[in-house]
Amino acid sequence: MARTFSWRRREIMELMSVEDVVKKFPYLRTPDGFFDEIDRIHPSPSSFCHRFREGLLEFCQMC
Repeated sequence: MARTFSWRRREIMELMSVEDVVKKFPYLRTPDGFFDEIDRIHPSPSSFCHRFREGLLEFCQMC
């Protein structure tokens, strides 16, 4: 997936609809696939899944 990222990213940036993206790249429908792709777009020392979980917990504590 990392080797084809730039090609996939370029294709998606050419204004593919979300429906077309998930039809062509069905792994993006899975949490692991989606989170891995986000990590490729926005690299960070911690994974997106971890950052999302921490942010959600922090938000829930405020409620």
